[in-house]
Amino acid sequence: MAIKEQSLYDPSMMKLYREAKHRGPLEGATFVSDVKNPSCGDHVIFSGIVEGGILTEIKFSGEGSILSQAFAERLCNEIVGKPVEDIMKLSEEDAKRILGLELGLTRQKTIFWVLSVLHAGLKNEKK
Repeated sequence: MAIKEQSLYDPSMMKLYREAKHRGPLEGATFVSDVKNPSCGDHVIFSGIVEGGILTEIKFSGEGSILSQAFAERLCNEIVGKPVEDIMKLSEEDAKRILGLELGLTRQKTIFWVLSVLHAGLKNEKK
């Protein structure tokens, strides 16, 4: 278990958490998804712009664990420029691949929740 904890606080994860390039507001967003996780208190807000079925820009904000915030950044890096149709197909296995760390079941639920926040926003995207 100690190995997993150390990898979560790896310098690269800390850098993602502190220096996320996709953190902040986004003007002109065609979708916003704002969800607070009642079980842990993490809060993630995704806002993005979809043009012609392609996610052209995305930002996130919120508060919470290093895991939820760093994963939101990694997820943004992974999906910008991709078709919404492909993003909506991202699965829990894809979330684990994108994060790149081995996690226990409880922490896996955190990254799956972040992905679900994104999916909820894209489902309600203004066309």
